[in-house]
Amino acid sequence: MTAPYLGNPKGTIEVLQKYDFVFQKKFGQNFLIDPHVLDKIVNAAGITKDDFVLEIGPGIGTMTQYLAAAAGKVFAVEIDKALIPILGDTLKDFPNVQVINEDILKVDSFINHQVDPILMAHIGEEFAAHFKDCGITKVATIESSGIAPALMTAQAMGLPLIILKKQPSKVLNDHLFQTQVTSFTKGTSYELTLSSKFIDENDHVLIIDDFLANGEAATGAIRLIRKAHATVGGIGILIEKAFQPGHDKLVSQGFDVYSLARIGHLGTDEIEFID
Repeated sequence: MTAPYLGNPKGTIEVLQKYDFVFQKKFGQNFLIDPHVLDKIVNAAGITKDDFVLEIGPGIGTMTQYLAAAAGKVFAVEIDKALIPILGDTLKDFPNVQVINEDILKVDSFINHQVDPILMAHIGEEFAAHFKDCGITKVATIESSGIAPALMTAQAMGLPLIILKKQPSKVLNDHLFQTQVTSFTKGTSYELTLSSKFIDENDHVLIIDDFLANGEAATGAIRLIRKAHATVGGIGILIEKAFQPGHDKLVSQGFDVYSLARIGHLGTDEIEFID
């Protein structure tokens, strides 16, 4: 693997001129040009070859090169189509990098309508590593977008997966725990159900979901698990809208909430991520 070579003004300018790249203000594009700062960021994160890194907005691949040199695998999600051929050039010698040309908030291409199995496998490994010492006995998720990451998490942990249904099952219609959940995002309510056949008071459950906003879905899942007299060992989230109250609501109840990506601000043509 080639050592990182971007991160200085000369290299960055050469790449931008080669492709006649025009900065897009709506994407808030800024590129680091100090290798010392790049080294400090990677070192501060404590990234090792055991880590899977999700980078949002790789730009021309400057930070991506440094992440690739330190991590086992890097998934870089870039919204700007004009940057994709540049990334193909600057990252061609870094085989552990996969670039996805998508808006990170439009998850149709890798979570629900289409699922990226490699990305899901790494997400599962990341959740499994974070919650490995929490005594988890089962993984649970709400149908349907949470199934792929939850299944990969269950596989990585060697545990069963429980799927909470959004309506009573026509087959499993006996011995159901039920609770109503209101989605403020969609403006709808639904009946969430859990079969008592697959959970008991000895279970310590990890909840996995795709999005966290107001926390209503996760709270509904927690209610069902508690109705079964089981306990919740943690909550894993792919994308969290940190400017909404869900995270604080769950943390205030003592839950370990681990989000892979946290959005601090979302406006017209503007997204800000936080650590």
